[in-house]
Amino acid sequence: MSTDIIGTKHIDISPGDAGFPELRDGDCISSQENSDMMSTLTNIADKINKALDNEKTAT
Repeated sequence: MSTDIIGTKHIDISPGDAGFPELRDGDCISSQENSDMMSTLTNIADKINKALDNEKTAT
């Protein structure tokens, strides 16, 4: 799962590699997150959202 610049979470799924087995019903997909990058993006998104909220209350 990833978080974009405005804080929306999404999942990117690619077709993968023929060298890996196909997923079957009930299989799980593990995620690979770069926690430092996620933390940075979350921090930026929080600051943007706070600034937008302040803008709304100021008008």
